Amino acid sequence: MIGGCQNENKDKKVEQTNWAPEHSELLRELVARGLSYAEIANAINAKFRTCYSRNAAIGRAKRMGITESGPGEAAAASAPAAAGQDTGAQSVRIQSVLGADGSALVHEVLILGMTMEQVGLRRGLRSQRWKDYFARRFCECLDRLALIYGFSTASAGAVRTVPR
Repeated sequence: MIGGCQNENKDKKVEQTNWAPEHSELLRELVARGLSYAEIANAINAKFRTCYSRNAAIGRAKRMGITESGPGEAAAASAPAAAGQDTGAQSVRIQSVLGADGSALVHEVLILGMTMEQVGLRRGLRSQRWKDYFARRFCECLDRLALIYGFSTASAGAVRTVPR
């Protein structure tokens, strides 16, 4: 596995030289927001199901003439954490707390804008019972995220349940 992407033939490099215009535009936006190139590559890969590496993002930004505006690299590296954005270590912690299914569910609902019905259909599950399960699981994940980011404090009734 290279940068989160499977490489079936280990002798070949995983390389994409033709960037789609929407990928390049997102790269431009994320650089302007001050994200690191590793975070940018991960965001583009998550959104478009691509396999760009950090170095590919750096190279593409240079070819596009995009420069980082603002503080130097040392200050820029701490800027996301200071701005309340998650760092790589925090992302790993969130994925371990939510689990793979919870992370995927949060991504599908918050990033992709899917409804619980669409989530179920995407997974081949069509009954109301599954929609209710996804809704409860999503609420549980939001509660855990609120704890992680400090928007909530732990209490006995922290996890909400959806009435049946």
